[in-house]
Amino acid sequence: MTSKKPDEPEWNAARKQRSGKIFLWSVSAFQDGDAETCEALSEPNIFAGLYQRIYSSLYGAYSKAFLSSENQIVRSVGLVAYKNIIGLSHYLYDCQRLDELSAMNCSGLRGAPCQSPADMMTKIRSSFRPNEAPSPIGAVRQLLEMSKALKVNKGTRGRILSLLFPFCKVPPIYMIGDPEQKEILRYLSEISQLDIACLRPTAFSFPSSRHSASPELSQAMVEFRALAQNALPSRIFRELEPKLGGLDIFHSSCEDAIKCAARRIGRIGMRELLVTHIGNIQHRIFASAWRLNGGSVKGFTHGNIYPYAYNPGDSINGANEILDNFVVCSKGEKFLIEEAMRDFKPDFPLHCRIDSLKSSVYEPLYSRLQSVKCGSPGARRVAIIGHPMDNFNSPRLKFMNTLSIFSLEIKLAKFLKKHSYQVVYKAHPDSLPITLPIFQKIADETVSGRFENDFSSFDAVIFTKPFSTSFGFALMTKLPIILMNSTEIKWHPDVLPLLEKRCAMTPVHLDEGGAIVFDERQLLASIESCRHKKDCSIVEKFAF
Repeated sequence: MTSKKPDEPEWNAARKQRSGKIFLWSVSAFQDGDAETCEALSEPNIFAGLYQRIYSSLYGAYSKAFLSSENQIVRSVGLVAYKNIIGLSHYLYDCQRLDELSAMNCSGLRGAPCQSPADMMTKIRSSFRPNEAPSPIGAVRQLLEMSKALKVNKGTRGRILSLLFPFCKVPPIYMIGDPEQKEILRYLSEISQLDIACLRPTAFSFPSSRHSASPELSQAMVEFRALAQNALPSRIFRELEPKLGGLDIFHSSCEDAIKCAARRIGRIGMRELLVTHIGNIQHRIFASAWRLNGGSVKGFTHGNIYPYAYNPGDSINGANEILDNFVVCSKGEKFLIEEAMRDFKPDFPLHCRIDSLKSSVYEPLYSRLQSVKCGSPGARRVAIIGHPMDNFNSPRLKFMNTLSIFSLEIKLAKFLKKHSYQVVYKAHPDSLPITLPIFQKIADETVSGRFENDFSSFDAVIFTKPFSTSFGFALMTKLPIILMNSTEIKWHPDVLPLLEKRCAMTPVHLDEGGAIVFDERQLLASIESCRHKKDCSIVEKFAF
C-alpha cells in the first residue's frame, strides 16, 4: 500500500473555514475568556496527519542509510543520533504549517514569537540547530567529571572502583544512570550482587580533537541525503537541505565521541554494563563504546508500561537497539513487547533481546495498593490527568498532538463542571508553569504533586490517553478509571477485553478540524459505570 506524500493536504475544508482568522500556535497562548483564542482552540490541529507523513518519509530514509548498515560504527552513530530526525521532522512540519497559514491569510498567531506568519517563518527557519556536539575537555574537566562519581556511589568500594576505572582488574557490575531505580535494585537482588560502581559517561565521551567523518559514515550520510530527496516532496526537501550540513557535523561528532569513549574505557576487565534511561544521548554514546569494546549492555524499563507495552514506538524507531538486552518488569510486559516487535517490524534488523525480572516488581506494589480505600459511591470528585504541554506530535498517532489534547482537557473540565462534578486538574510536572494558571481558572482545584501520593483523594480519574506511567499505576489501585480511548490506538487482542473490565472506555476521534471529540452521553455513562469496573485481570495477567 502506497502511503500519501506529505504535500497532500487533508485540511482543505478547514482551510476555507479558517481563512483570515487567528491560529493558536502553542498552549502558552491560551487566555481563558479570550473569544478569539477559544475559537482557535476549537480547531487545534487542522494539519493532522502532516507531521506523521513527514516523519515516516524522513525516518524511512534514515533507517535504510544508518540503522540497516552492517558497519558497527555507522549503525551506532545512527542509533545515538536518531532523535535528530524527530527534531528535523518538527522543523519541516512547522515550516509547512506556516506556509499554509500564510496562504490562508491568517490574521495572527497566538503563542508564536511574533504575530506575523511571514516573520515567524524566518525565525523558525533560522532557529533549527543540531544538538550540541560533544566539545573537547581538558584534564581538569575530566577529573571533575570523574570526581562526581563520589556523589552517585554510596559504597567506598564502588567509589574507588569508579574513579580507578578502567585500571581495576576485578570490577564489580558497572552502570550508568540512576542506581536507586527500583528495577535496578530488584535485578541486583536477584543476582545477589549489591557491589556496583556508577560511572560518569561524560568523563569518557569527549573527543580531544576534531576529525572528519570516516569514509563509511560519509557514505551513509550521502545515501541518507539521496533517499530523503526521493522520499520527500521537492518543496519540503528544499527546507531540509540547508540543515543537512549541521546533521552531518553532528554525526561526525558522535563518531568521534564513541571512538574516544571506547579508547578511554579500554578492554581491561570488560563485563556487563547496566543502563537506566537509554534515551540520554551521553548514555547512548557510552553504551555504544562499551559494545564496541566487546562488552554487553543491559537496559531497564521505566516501569508501569504493561497496559500499553504493545505499541509500534520503540520497536519501529530502534530506541533499544543500542542494548543487547532490555529488561522489563514482568513476563506480561515481555510478551507484549515481543508481540509488538513481531507485528510492527521495522525496515532494519532487530537484535535486542527482551528479558524480564524473575519476580515482578508490581506484585508487592499491587498488594499494597489494593488495601488503600479510594473513590466514593457518588464519584463527584473527578481528576483529569494532565498531558505534558510541550508542543509534541506523535510520529504515528494523529490525536497525540499537544494542542488537540489540551483542547480535550479544557472541554472535559468545562463539561464536568456543567454537570456539577468537582473537577481536579492533576498537572503534569513538566508543564506546571503553563497549565496551572490556565486550569486554576477552570477547575475547582489543581494539584501538582505526585499522582502516586494523591490518587486516594479522588473519586474517579480521567486519562486522555493510556501512554503514561500513572495509568499503569492507577490500574493497580481501586480507583475508578475513565479512559478516553482513541480509535487510532492498536490494542493487543489479549489486552483490550481485560482493560474494558477495569476501565470505563469512552471512544474519541479526531474531527476535520483536528479536535478530539467524544459523545457526551457516553462520557456521563462512563463516569457512572467506572466505579463498578473492579476486575483487575489486566494487572494479574500482564503485570505479574
